[in-house]
Amino acid sequence: MNIDFVEPRLPSRRAWILASLPMVLTLVLWGALIFLHARLEAQREQLAAAELAARAKPVAPIVHRPPPPYQAQALAAIKRAALPEADALGELEHVEVVGIQLRSIDVNPAQAVVVVELDAASDEALGDYLDQLNAGDGLPKWRIQKLAARTGEARLSAAPASGGSQANEGHAVFIARGL
Repeated sequence: MNIDFVEPRLPSRRAWILASLPMVLTLVLWGALIFLHARLEAQREQLAAAELAARAKPVAPIVHRPPPPYQAQALAAIKRAALPEADALGELEHVEVVGIQLRSIDVNPAQAVVVVELDAASDEALGDYLDQLNAGDGLPKWRIQKLAARTGEARLSAAPASGGSQANEGHAVFIARGL
């Protein structure tokens, strides 16, 4: 017995290419169809949004209104409310020295200062009063703004009186503190 082995013949490359070409073409066309369908849906959504916006009522334009006539007073009140004048008034309340009589307290928010007019019986009482007001502070907040004699004569002083040789018996004193 004689057996001949014959190698089977496989189709050529051309046959494989021709056989797979319809499959590849089908896959490409299917992907393009999905892509075009997605673009079409996106355009439909944009068109629906544009139609909805066109049907909506128009928004009124923003009109510039002039400021109200009370705006300056309101801003001044807000600025005044932000000043720490309560601290200054609290300091005045808690200091009590014999020989010192407060006459008036003037809070000036425009200059951010508190001015106190007082009568000092002596230089020692005035110095003690200022020392107690400025106690615990590195730099003194309260300072003498003006010394005025009862006759109306006034002189300015930059430093607080601290019990010097001059007697200021019966002088009106103005002290000030910045806010």
